[in-house]
Amino acid sequence: MARKRDRRVAPSSDHHETGVKTPTRPDQFSEAAASDRNLMTIFIVFFVVIPAEDGLVKTDVDYQEILDENSKTLKNESHRHYTYPVLAYITPWNSKGYEMAKRFTNKFTKLCPVWYDLKSQGTGLVLEGRHNADMGWISELRRNGNALVLPRVVLEAFPKELLKKKKLRDKAIDLIISECKEMEYDGHCA
Repeated sequence: MARKRDRRVAPSSDHHETGVKTPTRPDQFSEAAASDRNLMTIFIVFFVVIPAEDGLVKTDVDYQEILDENSKTLKNESHRHYTYPVLAYITPWNSKGYEMAKRFTNKFTKLCPVWYDLKSQGTGLVLEGRHNADMGWISELRRNGNALVLPRVVLEAFPKELLKKKKLRDKAIDLIISECKEMEYDGHCA
């Protein structure tokens, strides 16, 4: 069994000559504590005090109020308050998502319905999901707003094979592009 060595470094004689003071342990801790206190003060001011003054925070909330208010939205359905792009995924198993996308079309820049799957079939590929596409919904979106419709394509094919074989990659690209053209989508989301 090996013995543990005592590793002590002898103080250097140059230390006193340079005039540089190295921080001692208490100084380091007090600086860190002061920094933490400053951060905590900033956090409390910006995330607790200011919202409370604006009436955004309510302290006496019961569970029934949360259940009653959880699905309410703002009355302003069309005006955007910022210019950043906003993307939303819409799933076929949640019909409420379709309704919310129609209602707030002007607030979104990109809508990505989850409709398509790119799957391996023998040695080739197949794009499934056209039966999920709702052209009436898309028409209504385009009539009411400017959001791009970019269906999401899930890759269920063997990724290793798809990356290795150029013909397979080209086939996948062709399938997706031809579907976008036929269905008049604005593009796709992977």
